[in-house]
Amino acid sequence: GCYKMLTVNAASGFGSGGGGAVVPATISQTAHAGTGTNNTTTTFSGLSLGAADAGRIMVCGVAGGQPGTVETVDIVTIGGVTATEQVVSTGTNRPCGIWTAAVPSGTTGDVVVTFSTSMSFCHVALWRMLEGDATATDTDAANGKVDGTLTIKGGGVAVGFGQNDNTTVTACSGLTFGDNVSAERETGTSAAAFAANQTELSIDFTPADTPGNTSCAFAAFF
Repeated sequence: GCYKMLTVNAASGFGSGGGGAVVPATISQTAHAGTGTNNTTTTFSGLSLGAADAGRIMVCGVAGGQPGTVETVDIVTIGGVTATEQVVSTGTNRPCGIWTAAVPSGTTGDVVVTFSTSMSFCHVALWRMLEGDATATDTDAANGKVDGTLTIKGGGVAVGFGQNDNTTVTACSGLTFGDNVSAERETGTSAAAFAANQTELSIDFTPADTPGNTSCAFAAFF
């Protein structure tokens, strides 16, 4: 959510001053894709960004992996715009994270992910956010599990991205489940908008895989 100044007509008896009012943020998933091809850089061409808008923020979930080595996500671009990392699980061969970028124009665009080394799989998800700031207000990310907690402001939104090795991601408590993509590994999406404040909201993708073969990332925006 963001604050917008509301002009009050002096004839109403309240004077000509303004007041702040919260405009709730909105979030909607526009794309989810994956590949099992070994690459350091993976391009997902022509993904849906949703309708263009001057205030559109694209939120991107990224997950990848290569057994036996520790990898990092080096660069993410969305529609040609370099995205900013909000959170990512680290110190593992299953990095999973959330990135954001202001992408006001275009209804489709390429998502390009560059890792520190060649990965056996890469999955991405996109959400279109309006009336929300590109910087997350709270985040959580981990490896070896697909659950976490977020504190979310009333009028804000939250997204989640979870990765399992072998079991299909079919649900998510705490947020509204989006969908599942299977390509070498499994990823699931979730998102929701909240009218009231949420303190340490528990979020959990199910079913979980063997610990060590899973990863997740969650982010709240306002």
